[in-house]
Amino acid sequence: MSAPPADPPRAPDPGRNNGNAAPPAPGAGPFARDGSVSLVAEFRRLAIMSGWKRKTKTYKTERRKRLAEWATEDFENTFGILANNLQGWQRLCRHLGVGEPEHNLGSVTDCKRALKPIFVNIIDLIDSVKMSTRPKIFNSAETLAKYIDNTGKAYPREKAKTSPLLSNFLIEVGPRRRRRRKKKSNAGNETQEAQ
Repeated sequence: MSAPPADPPRAPDPGRNNGNAAPPAPGAGPFARDGSVSLVAEFRRLAIMSGWKRKTKTYKTERRKRLAEWATEDFENTFGILANNLQGWQRLCRHLGVGEPEHNLGSVTDCKRALKPIFVNIIDLIDSVKMSTRPKIFNSAETLAKYIDNTGKAYPREKAKTSPLLSNFLIEVGPRRRRRRKKKSNAGNETQEAQ
């Protein structure tokens, strides 16, 4: 009897240690993103492969850059990029649980109006689409800002401004939100904090 034919060799998965192979060297080979995994988990995998240590400038810079790139790519693939794309706006409303019968979503303006009171983290929104769940909706911009400060799941304002759908979710976060101007009072050198 002859031996059964051997299985054809499989290409190694670059993101996984296949038992006998050493993990990829930092910066070695292209990173293939898994679209079914959360953005933060994918960044962790990339950071490990690249040898980036947490709390370093490189780690923080790359995290901010990659999360923004990936979130934008996934968001545009799911909801579109055109300001007047009614189907994209309606899909976004439905995913967030805003829709008929409470609101008539027959126009982009109707969708924008329905989304106005919605405060959601953009990174969590993208991940919720992948996981077929609803993202956490915050009751105010302040509670969302605190969540963003605590988790580091910030999305760059400059990137969001390029997408009409994404710009709908922009809020002030960080020092800008807390900055207070000082005004001189009429009674000399005393100053007051203005809010």
